[in-house]
Amino acid sequence: RDWSSDVCSSDLIRTLLMLLLSVITGIYSNAKEYKVSSPDNKNSITVTVGTDIKWSATRDGITIIMDSKIAMILENGTVLGENEKVRKVTMSTLNDIIRPVVANKKSEIADNCNILIISFSSGFSLQFRAYNDGIAYRFETALKDDITIKNEVSDLVFPSESHAWYPLETSFMSHNERTFIYSSLDTITSKHLASLPTLFQVAGVDVLLTESDIEDYPGMWLVGGGGGKLSGTWSKYPETEKLVRDRDLFIASTKDYLAKTQGTRTFPLRVFVIAPNDVKLLESDLVYKLAPPNKIEDTKWIKPGHVAWDWWNANNVYGVDFKAGINNNTYKYYIDFAAKNGIEYIILDEGWY
Repeated sequence: RDWSSDVCSSDLIRTLLMLLLSVITGIYSNAKEYKVSSPDNKNSITVTVGTDIKWSATRDGITIIMDSKIAMILENGTVLGENEKVRKVTMSTLNDIIRPVVANKKSEIADNCNILIISFSSGFSLQFRAYNDGIAYRFETALKDDITIKNEVSDLVFPSESHAWYPLETSFMSHNERTFIYSSLDTITSKHLASLPTLFQVAGVDVLLTESDIEDYPGMWLVGGGGGKLSGTWSKYPETEKLVRDRDLFIASTKDYLAKTQGTRTFPLRVFVIAPNDVKLLESDLVYKLAPPNKIEDTKWIKPGHVAWDWWNANNVYGVDFKAGINNNTYKYYIDFAAKNGIEYIILDEGWY
């Protein structure tokens, strides 16, 4: 037996392992971390930029969201979020008062947060906001031409023993009236689709995931990944549609992308309302604060009032000289009825898509 060959093989393996370890160590040592905290220092976001971009969050120093990858994939193959070079990092504080011009539960809403914006040489930025009642992030692009978004990566990794009130869906066609099923996150798989909002119970606090400022882009849904991991998923751009019954418009086929849109724009804010108890969830105005400002110049005509709803009378009336149903004559009848009985409004209960 040639023992010298065994020694050489062992040395080679050891050398290769050391080389691999040094490569991995080099990758992680080159990663940079950026952190932003809420004004009260209870909520914190840490963003790690290396070969990919991941973020995590803590509440009172306890991790509630673990290293979660985010990226945006363009049709030309560009992945915004991989092997990025940081061009600029900006930290700022927002301290404003929103005074709703249309009646809200508060006449004044304090809009106070700390903002971290990381800009990359490839032409996009990530904005993270830390509020006392939650956190949020969004993509922002500054690209010259229109872009096609092929897909988006939005992973969510929660600590072990986390749970969700999971609004289980059967497809992207939804009336958004689902049962919120209390589930351990490690039981939710890729077969389990959910719409937003979705409520999580993590490390003794409530975390409500939803969105704000959605325009010219599909809404975010969720699928499970097992082991406490979830991933965002989105319906593809509609190609053909089919109307079923009077108000259910189904997408019969889709394109292979999410959206064609402007190259310079902001994208929807992914919002995480963080509350120590359920009552604080109700008190939060985070989604409202993150929504775009009112664009209606004259708001005097927007007033509260009584409303007649076609659903209450099964979209039907009797003893009339026309065919009742979802048609103009029936809705004219509803309008006349409301006017005669001092009811300020009627609802036209439109369809689902």
